[in-house]
Amino acid sequence: MRQSIRKPKAAFTLVEIMIVVAIIGLVGTLALPSFAKARRKSMQTAFVEDLRILSDGIFVWAQNSGRYPTDGPTGGLPVGMDAEDFKGVTWTTATPMGGRWDYDAANAACGSCKAAITVITPTNASDPTWREIDALVDDGDLTTGNFRIIRSDRYSYVLEQ
Repeated sequence: MRQSIRKPKAAFTLVEIMIVVAIIGLVGTLALPSFAKARRKSMQTAFVEDLRILSDGIFVWAQNSGRYPTDGPTGGLPVGMDAEDFKGVTWTTATPMGGRWDYDAANAACGSCKAAITVITPTNASDPTWREIDALVDDGDLTTGNFRIIRSDRYSYVLEQ
């Protein structure tokens, strides 16, 4: 009678698999803050770009008409302007940071300015985030410059004082 000798099959042991899973978990834990920071910076950059597109649209309209547009309803287009004036950025949708866009003209909502683009903030935006945006747009101080806090829920980019 002949006996067959079986070779053991090549396989990973449970310990080896656990070590690989632990390494993957460690790398993921170390990378997560970097991903969160990159996401926050990306949202801030998109917000600033949208703010520039909106302000450019208002400046061009004002130059062509000789005056700033009239203040419209909160979250709506400035009176007299069309959505095409803003190259894909819409007033009626949320900003990249959350919250809603608003246009203020010659009223106390923008600190008695002639024209301002305001964002009505959501509860998830923190002051440090808005200070970082202010540093991208202006002087980094929310109490001075063109980008500033108006109320605890409103930040305005003043187009003309």
